[in-house]
Amino acid sequence: MSAIDLPTATARLGEMIGEARAILPFTGAGISTECGIPDFRSPGGIWTKSQPIPFDEFLVSQEARNESWRRRFAMEDEFSRARPGRGHRAIATLYRAGKVPAVVTQNIDNLHQASGIAPEDVASLAAYCATLPHLKLRGLMTIPAPQSSFINQRQPFHQLFLLWQFLRNQYGSSVDTLSMGMSDDFEAAIAEGSTLVRLGRAIFPIIP
Repeated sequence: MSAIDLPTATARLGEMIGEARAILPFTGAGISTECGIPDFRSPGGIWTKSQPIPFDEFLVSQEARNESWRRRFAMEDEFSRARPGRGHRAIATLYRAGKVPAVVTQNIDNLHQASGIAPEDVASLAAYCATLPHLKLRGLMTIPAPQSSFINQRQPFHQLFLLWQFLRNQYGSSVDTLSMGMSDDFEAAIAEGSTLVRLGRAIFPIIP
């Protein structure tokens, strides 16, 4: 699609979305920059501070793998503070409208997941996954809105635990992962049955 100006392009994009039966978004780092997470190539981006680690080097070098994980944990504070931006919310709106069956992303900031799938749609999504021969559903994950109260922190985790138990009853013990809880709320998540928490600053020092 090309257009001579932004309003024309926006109007045409809206028409294309309205006409489409299904849309498959492909997203990268750019969708999360407005959320405070730097991309790779822009001024001040990640690759202006650290050289990329080639995948073949990652596979053969323990040092490269250690450095890759060090960089990941160094960004934990930025990830934990970030909330879905306009792009994430727009895709979530299209999902709720039945236009987007899935999202393909290379991002590791979890913001697409944070923008969410409705709890009432979990069962149908799991049933669809079960029809795909090369895809295995391992569990569920949530990143709820921050809460200062331990009791309030537990509520969304309890809801996800019940959904996870439902899936385990349907599909067996292969649904073995309930990923919930980060540095600020992992204790509440564990109390509600989390099998996987994501900790950064709670156990690792902040690396400048």
